[in-house]
Amino acid sequence: MYTPYGIGRVAAREKRAVLGAEREIVVLELADGLTVTLPMERAREHLRPAASEAYLRGDIHANLVASLSRPPVAALYIVANLVLAPHIFHGTWSLFQSLGINHPRFNQWRRYLAWAVAIVLTAGNLSFPVAIWAGWLKPL
Repeated sequence: MYTPYGIGRVAAREKRAVLGAEREIVVLELADGLTVTLPMERAREHLRPAASEAYLRGDIHANLVASLSRPPVAALYIVANLVLAPHIFHGTWSLFQSLGINHPRFNQWRRYLAWAVAIVLTAGNLSFPVAIWAGWLKPL
């Protein structure tokens, strides 16, 4: 059988292992934080911000037009919205599943509705840079 002395030695060894792992996690978290933070800080120093020099606090329309008039910002906005479309589809599909509307009879209609919502929202969001680049939307 185990003696209290043996149990104490095992517990002490496990405690040392846990404390060592905790220290290792703290060091790794600091390293991860620096790995992400330092390059971001350098990039912030060397890159232009997404907002243009024409940024006006509180003037949403002018800021939108000024930002999306820049090709890199518009391209990133378009790519982000295209990536968002499947997420919107999945969210709409899952919404009705969560509400209990999950039956083979309704699944095709749910799919149509999910596609429609994803397409309408994505097309609406993509219309902003298109309207700005086509000249339909100008600063006031």
